[in-house]
Amino acid sequence: MNEKKYTANLTGAWFLFYEIKQVAELIDQGLSEKEIKTKVLEENIFQHKKLSSAQRAFPTLYRRAKLLSKDLRGVLIEDSMENGRMINLYAIMEEDLLFKEFMLEIIKEKYKTNSLYLEKKDINSYFIEKQEQNERFSKYTEATLNKLRQVFLKILIDAGVLVDLNSGILNRMFFSTYLKKTLENNNAEYFVNIFE
Repeated sequence: MNEKKYTANLTGAWFLFYEIKQVAELIDQGLSEKEIKTKVLEENIFQHKKLSSAQRAFPTLYRRAKLLSKDLRGVLIEDSMENGRMINLYAIMEEDLLFKEFMLEIIKEKYKTNSLYLEKKDINSYFIEKQEQNERFSKYTEATLNKLRQVFLKILIDAGVLVDLNSGILNRMFFSTYLKKTLENNNAEYFVNIFE
């Protein structure tokens, strides 16, 4: 059986909107991965208090930014904060299979059925299902699962999808014609369809 590759990378690289924008800009300037990493660490361009957190987040941020086409990086860097955050959410999904499946299986269903309320049990049942389906995922400790739950919720809040932790209310998401077209031109219709 070919097991899906779930990781717990998100525990070290949350939404990090400010940081991915900087990495995307440096990619568009033609810098190599090594040059960008050197700049991030030596100049502390992420402005993290601990260099170790920038070091831990960098590989994931670089992969996310590289997964985006030049067009999508352009939206991330230059467009409105709202549109940039949606592109970052898309990049997180493209980079992290566990989170992508959560968005497609749980969040998409919420929007489709117009039940715009996310409960703890939604995430818990999702994780239980993945533990039953995937041997590697079933070996994650409770501490790792708790951290992933927190990260999933924080990403949704930072993207503007979830109002806050207490209410569990999901916002209606609106895509400008330009953003929708740019995503569709980059084979990302599935992402737009989650929120329709």
